[in-house]
Amino acid sequence: MLFAEELAKHHPQLPEIGLELLTLGAPAITETLALTARYAGPGVSLNDLMTLALARQERCPVLTGDRVLRRIAGDEGVAVMGRLWLMERLVAGEVIGIGEAEAAYARMRAGGRRLPWDQVQRQIDRLGGGDF
Repeated sequence: MLFAEELAKHHPQLPEIGLELLTLGAPAITETLALTARYAGPGVSLNDLMTLALARQERCPVLTGDRVLRRIAGDEGVAVMGRLWLMERLVAGEVIGIGEAEAAYARMRAGGRRLPWDQVQRQIDRLGGGDF
């Protein structure tokens, strides 16, 4: 559901390159309902809360740039990673090259994404790229 509603339109290739689509078990569904009772309100979607429950189920971090989800995950003791962490892992794992990372960041910047651009430049420098 999360993939279909949030990623499939713009990133349909993700399952082909390794994104594993998982199912919420009954305990995670129950947890989603409990999280909904605690955090219902503006800026919190059901998908956000299912993401958090799935991360707990799978014992993995949440990957998001969403400020509200980051706060709730922190409140719930779930680790959160963001775009810089993901880019670091993709380059380090040789899934993409530094040039592809730079191009992706350029598209993010052109699209008005809010990132710590000074940290992005330091990351690119550390990974062997040029001026961003």
